[in-house]
Amino acid sequence: MYADGNNLRRLPNRDAGDGSPSWSPDGTLIAFQSNQHIYVTYANGRNARWHTNSGGSPSWSPDGTQIAFQSNRDGNWEIYVLDLQWE
Repeated sequence: MYADGNNLRRLPNRDAGDGSPSWSPDGTLIAFQSNQHIYVTYANGRNARWHTNSGGSPSWSPDGTQIAFQSNRDGNWEIYVLDLQWE
């Protein structure tokens, strides 16, 4: 999207319940929640990759190597940390 609000587009461009976007510290990647899974995509919306299931509200570490997220895997909401491998 441009600063004036034009050229708005959906990232990634797919039909799913996507939300909770979180920019990586360097601005090149976006982590997001989709159908209770955590995905990471390039900022242009291409190459979305699934990283974990049963997760939401992703948040990047300051150095961009990990993502913290919430999950209710055993009946309790807890915080988990995912080591991110991205090529």
